[in-house]
Amino acid sequence: MELNTFQYVSTYKTISHIADGGMGQVFLAEQLGVSGFSKTVGIKTIRRELLDRYYYRDMFIDEAKLVAELIHENIQQVYQLVDMAGSLAIIMEWTHGVTLEDINTRLDERNDYLPPELAVFIVSRVARALAYAHEKRGRDGRPLYLVHRDVSPVNVFVSWGGVVKLADFGIAKAMSARKATRDNEIMGKAPYLVSGPWALSDVKKAGVDYALAKIPGFGSIEGSQARPFAGVNCFYIASKGQNKAFAETFVADAAKDSRFAEAMFASNELPPAQKDLAEKLKAEHADMVTIAEFAASADPMPAIPAMSAVWGPLGQAEANIVKGGSDAGETMRSAGEEIKKAITK
Repeated sequence: MELNTFQYVSTYKTISHIADGGMGQVFLAEQLGVSGFSKTVGIKTIRRELLDRYYYRDMFIDEAKLVAELIHENIQQVYQLVDMAGSLAIIMEWTHGVTLEDINTRLDERNDYLPPELAVFIVSRVARALAYAHEKRGRDGRPLYLVHRDVSPVNVFVSWGGVVKLADFGIAKAMSARKATRDNEIMGKAPYLVSGPWALSDVKKAGVDYALAKIPGFGSIEGSQARPFAGVNCFYIASKGQNKAFAETFVADAAKDSRFAEAMFASNELPPAQKDLAEKLKAEHADMVTIAEFAASADPMPAIPAMSAVWGPLGQAEANIVKGGSDAGETMRSAGEEIKKAITK
């Protein structure tokens, strides 16, 4: 048979559902061929609702293309990117074994720990995989500078034969790939977020399952406790404003009215300063109760030089606007750019 007339056809038979992820599902399957040939593989799919959103679709395709070039004994291999019933699926190597997370869970149940020499062995193999990926060059000979960005126990597999495999390069970043993240987006896993009530609306909008907790003290210092900082929103009255009298009336009367604060709460869920409103919101907004308990021991926000170095342009911009003579929109945009540069240094 001539090579150019040969068409490879394969069929995949699903054996069982293994896991659900943020972008799709993973299945254990068999790749079937002629004369009774079969090979155990993993199939990673993308959720259909994400398939039409080009950002996620492209990220899924980039993962398949990127990892297909990574041939290393400690990296889970990708064999193929296929169209399955109008959806996309990655056919990948199946590791017969357990994840490092499975191992840790079993050890925790037995109040035991991984022997140091075994822990060193696993970490050394993961390090080999990362070093290989980072030093990998593309087909044009240029370094990819690949960074995994999600090295966690659930993505480290240990086979029954003792082979360690690093998996899931879905959010890996490479110089040659398309833009890996959108503005202000951080990829990866995080067990906690050190922030404040201002972040709650975005957390809820993202559909993240969350719980509020105080930052713990230092384990080595008995009885130590972290104390939060408390700050407040405030209003400025421009000394040269055309409606100064109206602004003073607004701040003196309307702004302190709990009805006004309640209307603002709908768009920005910050704990209100008015005690009557805080009491009213407790029933439907349990987070307010928790935050109020944390704030009871809070200290006033101090002037921290390191914070001033980053956020100083915002205070200066506000001062310039209050003094008058500066275009508010342009001044704030300029301050935002300065702050962005300081944060990304």
